[in-house]
Amino acid sequence: MSDADIYIGLMSGTSIDSVDGVAVRFSGGKITVLGSHSEAISPQLKLDILSLCQPGSDTVALYAETDNVLGELFAQTSLNLMEQLNINPAHVVAIGSHGQTIRHQPPTKTNGFSLQIGNPNNSILTQLTLSLLAPTVRPYVINHQPRQTALAFKLAIPA
Repeated sequence: MSDADIYIGLMSGTSIDSVDGVAVRFSGGKITVLGSHSEAISPQLKLDILSLCQPGSDTVALYAETDNVLGELFAQTSLNLMEQLNINPAHVVAIGSHGQTIRHQPPTKTNGFSLQIGNPNNSILTQLTLSLLAPTVRPYVINHQPRQTALAFKLAIPA
């Protein structure tokens, strides 16, 4: 049996002012919040994210660069949270990252979509934190089960 029993959640919201992280432990049907940490989003990164939110003004290069810079900030938030709480990365079961939404289209007659950046798919977060990253589940939730976010996230974390 593994000693890993801590989960880290990461989020940046529509205000695009910071990346917030929280460390929790699930035990006996209860959630214990171990602590939280925020990293400010730089003015330049905020401008790049806002640019990507506007149709027509973005480029593939800006998307990729901003995706990586934000992914590194998510990783730094995780590392600083673990250091602040004296958490050994080996005790982290998974890191879940919502990412930063840059485009969102609710389902209409066709499938909806939601596009996040923060580089969970290219594993910068995993490489920098040496922990497992639960894949983003928001696109699945939007297209399939909008009211099943918690279940989808639970299914995304390997047992």
